[in-house]
Amino acid sequence: MDYRSHWGLFLHPFENTRDPAFFFSSRAHREALDRLLYLAEDGNMQFGLLSGEIGCGKTMTSTHFLQSLPVTRFATVSLEFSGFAYAHLLSELLARLEGRAPDPEEANTYALLVRFREVLRAQVVDTRRHLVVVLDEAQEIPREGLVQLKNLTNLTEATRNYVTIVLVGQPELRGHVKTLPQLDQRIGLRFHLNALLPDDLGPYLCHRMRVAGHPSGEVFEPGCMDVLYRETQGVPREVNRICKLALDRTYSLQRGVVSPDIVASIVRDLNRHAGLAAS
Repeated sequence: MDYRSHWGLFLHPFENTRDPAFFFSSRAHREALDRLLYLAEDGNMQFGLLSGEIGCGKTMTSTHFLQSLPVTRFATVSLEFSGFAYAHLLSELLARLEGRAPDPEEANTYALLVRFREVLRAQVVDTRRHLVVVLDEAQEIPREGLVQLKNLTNLTEATRNYVTIVLVGQPELRGHVKTLPQLDQRIGLRFHLNALLPDDLGPYLCHRMRVAGHPSGEVFEPGCMDVLYRETQGVPREVNRICKLALDRTYSLQRGVVSPDIVASIVRDLNRHAGLAAS
């Protein structure tokens, strides 16, 4: 019997991927999603900012957000890494909208802006839709590029805007934006996403196990949660890393549930090797 058969799974439950099926609606993550949906539905707020520590689920939340927008009313683009000069960022955005590979030689900002307006009119204005752009790792965008992003939101009618840009990034992004009043004043909505709370851990693990195919999701003994929270402080990426290894070790021992001692042994092993790497 292999690993997935042992647990009754058809997917691996703790991979750090952006599959929106695994989105877990903790209170914080649900609020972040609701605010982003409000931003898109309003259509006239120009910019949103979603910040959070590394591994807290910003990318998963923004991916689920885009998947929740009906294609009849919204065109969407997501750039998983946006730390480019403005011209290259604009070139990448155009390539996504036009369904082609980006051209690294495209660098004429004026020509790119003209083409962006043409594409926007054909795909958004004429179809009565709204364009939502998510720029992940936005703390990496050069300062000048952040300022110039406002140019993309300038195609408007008297009562309607056509572009909403969501900046997603680590906490320093908030500081970067604060130093740029010409952008900061256009941020219509902000939210800082925190890690999972202790009471979220059990439901979070059950949710991921059920999405992966387990009938109940109840695989981790309750005592595992204390060990996990002490080590991870509720950061989903760290929780996933430990739980993936704990499932694998439990399978190798041919046990039916993951016990606190197995989780603790995984934590000790990870910390020991982290210490060796640092020495």
